[in-house]
Amino acid sequence: GAPPPPPEAVLYGLECLASAVIKTIAMPIIVAKSHELSTLPQGGGGGGASTLWTKSQLLLLFCANTLCGSVLNDMMSGLTVILTLGRYECLVMNNYPFLSTSVRELWGKRYNRLINEFLKDSVYKPARRAGYSRDNGSLMTFAMSGILHVWVARHTFRRGYTRTLFFFVLQAALFKAQEATHKMFPKMPKWLKMIETMGLFLPSLYLYGGLFVEAYPEWLEINPVGTPAWLTPIVKATADMCHVKLLEQAQPPKEG
Repeated sequence: GAPPPPPEAVLYGLECLASAVIKTIAMPIIVAKSHELSTLPQGGGGGGASTLWTKSQLLLLFCANTLCGSVLNDMMSGLTVILTLGRYECLVMNNYPFLSTSVRELWGKRYNRLINEFLKDSVYKPARRAGYSRDNGSLMTFAMSGILHVWVARHTFRRGYTRTLFFFVLQAALFKAQEATHKMFPKMPKWLKMIETMGLFLPSLYLYGGLFVEAYPEWLEINPVGTPAWLTPIVKATADMCHVKLLEQAQPPKEG
């Protein structure tokens, strides 16, 4: 479509830059809180990290940490659209996934749009041109996405192959289930659709996201989060307000 007018382009660019700053501040706090929860002392035959409530918190923090991982993309998108006054823009990785009113919208328009475009062009569209239905095209696309993520599970955790593939194939089934619900209740308000979407998606996410959560706290310790020096005081102040103790960053060895 046509590029947005310069004033709107600048506002959109500033939104992207503000998002990058907020995510940069939030990420070390999210990581520290995740580390804290995953190192709760064990007792009564099961540690804190083994309880359903703690696992639920860790999964939500994992989601937040994943969304914060698009800082560089947000910065690049914001600077591009501002410097060119909307003439050019980068594809934004995420578009507020938590506002999705359906699982189809979540995967198709709001989350990880770069991979979405890749899979759409390489799997979904060819399948549709070959005569496969929309549902079968979606299933094939998620199956391919699952295979790609099985490779991630293989090289990162050395386990979880079946549950990873099942998670992505399951999303196609959630499409159909939710579409049936929306046909039964066509006047369902938008806010309720958002709650329904998260209620379907988040429990299923543990199939794949749980691999990361189950690798805590070691995963967090070997993947430290850096903070720009000019933002460090703000991060520390925010962490203090949230009563979160930041993880200590490993210092490089001194020469000599």
